[in-house]
Amino acid sequence: MLDAAVAALEDGDVETGRRVAARALAVARDAAEELRGIVAGLEPVTLNEVGLAAAVREVANRTAGRRGPLTRSRSRICGCSSSSA
Repeated sequence: MLDAAVAALEDGDVETGRRVAARALAVARDAAEELRGIVAGLEPVTLNEVGLAAAVREVANRTAGRRGPLTRSRSRICGCSSSSA
């Protein structure tokens, strides 16, 4: 997304560059907020009892209802298999 903003700015299309950069910023802010929520959901007790991988799988399972099932590309990010989600 930022590549498109840079390209627009390099082409002299300042308005498009600003619009795309603003959208990229909004997406980044939303992702950061979601990540904070996920991290807050990883309670230390759970981490101590079952370990990081299991805690991440639990979060993936909880968020699957909001985001859909864990896909292959998303499973690479958390290191869990899609069959465990």
